[in-house]
Parts: sequence; C-alpha cells; structure tokens
Amino acid sequence: MIALETFFSFILTHDATLRLQAQKLIQKKTTIRINSYIPFFDFYIQFTEKGLLFDFDRLDRHIDLEINSTLIDLVKIFVFNNQTSLNN
Repeated sequence: MIALETFFSFILTHDATLRLQAQKLIQKKTTIRINSYIPFFDFYIQFTEKGLLFDFDRLDRHIDLEINSTLIDLVKIFVFNNQTSLNN
C-alpha cells in the first residue's frame, strides 16, 4: 500500500498535466472508496496537496466517489489501463 501511495504521489506531484487535471480533486480533498467484493476489502484514496493518501480506515471521511469491483478488474485498471474493466 505504501509503495502504491509513493508511486502515484510521485507521479501526481511531478507531472504538470496530471496535476492540472487533478487540481479540483485536490482542492476539494476528494476521497474515493474502492470496494472489492472478490475478495472482500475496502480502501480509501484521498487527494491532498502532498499527493495521494491510501488508507484502509475510513477515519470519518466524507466519501465523494465509490468504486465497486473485483480484484482482477482493479489490477487491470491500475496496471494495464484496461478500458473494458474501467467501463464496467
């Protein structure tokens, strides 16, 4: 989890185009809940000025977006940018 957080935060803070696209999410401190139902787990991603924060605890955060998927589809989305999995 720490490796993902470090990797995506590095990209977000050093890629000017991506940072510009994510600026509204950063300003609103958007929190995304990702729910996998095979196997079951939840984790949260929050956009901040310092990058992305990944966490397994909700910590009384307001959830702005919820994504429900399987682990296989999550891997396809994050690693391979699979559009079919993303659309599902």
